[in-house]
Amino acid sequence: MRLFPFSVCGVSAQYGALNSSINGTYTNPILNGVGADPWVIQDNDWYYLTYSLNTNITLWRSKTLTDWNNAESLVVLNPEEDLAYSYDLWAPELHKLDDRWYIIFTADSDPDNPPPETEMLCDWNCPAVNHRMFVLESQSADPWTKYTMKVSNPYNVSSPLSERAIISVPTQPWEKTPYGRSNNNRLSSNEAPQQLTNPYTSQQFIIYSAARSDNANYCLGQLELVGSDPMNAQDWRKHDGCVFYQNKPEQAYGVGHASFTTAGDENWIVYHGMRDPTNGWDARTIRAQQFDWNADGTPRFPRPGYGPYPTPPSL
Repeated sequence: MRLFPFSVCGVSAQYGALNSSINGTYTNPILNGVGADPWVIQDNDWYYLTYSLNTNITLWRSKTLTDWNNAESLVVLNPEEDLAYSYDLWAPELHKLDDRWYIIFTADSDPDNPPPETEMLCDWNCPAVNHRMFVLESQSADPWTKYTMKVSNPYNVSSPLSERAIISVPTQPWEKTPYGRSNNNRLSSNEAPQQLTNPYTSQQFIIYSAARSDNANYCLGQLELVGSDPMNAQDWRKHDGCVFYQNKPEQAYGVGHASFTTAGDENWIVYHGMRDPTNGWDARTIRAQQFDWNADGTPRFPRPGYGPYPTPPSL
């Protein structure tokens, strides 16, 4: 989820061709410039987008899913220094519960020390990023509004450890960095889980990211609920291998941290990826592609690429 400070404006060749929506087609990325950890949700006549900006939480809204360069923006949190959430604001998600909207994100009280480029070479005794989860609440039923920080119940996790369940850990070679690492699992990950429901069969999936987000091998894994109890790890089945992964002929690397939405009757995945994996976190851009379903009800994701692809229906 790591992202360095950047300007939304200013595009260099490493990010690929500028987004276009010409003659009913579009190309990836769908937002010019660096971007990572995208979250898109549709509500009424708008798509809403948020992603990691590192220093603040911003929402965008658009009538079109695949072109965000002219979208309206609204800064909902710009924290001062020396707060528990002043640094490294990552992976925001926008959720609607009852008549309020909530933005869930992670943040740190201090800048990274040591920086991740050094930390990745450390053993277990090396300090780690001290991230915690925070929640913003909207002041009305409209997501395009002011938000306030929630710091009291019921927004804090209050369940004892006995009521929490670990349903997946990085045990497979493709979930580790470097690939198949046999020791020091600090660079292995199962992160950014998203619920995905097949609307035709009601099958339940968790699509998550694996490996390391600045790495070409970063990909999406899949858990399927095959039993009746989501709190029982035995009721989940992990897919053997990535379900969405790098496409070397298309120079699409490090694809992951996805969210899911619809455009008309179409299903869409919004994710980040890299054209040049040697630039790591700074090379990530936000992309979108249509997906559908296999005969067995599992999601059938496309190979990641740049297009041109048919433009989805606008709202």
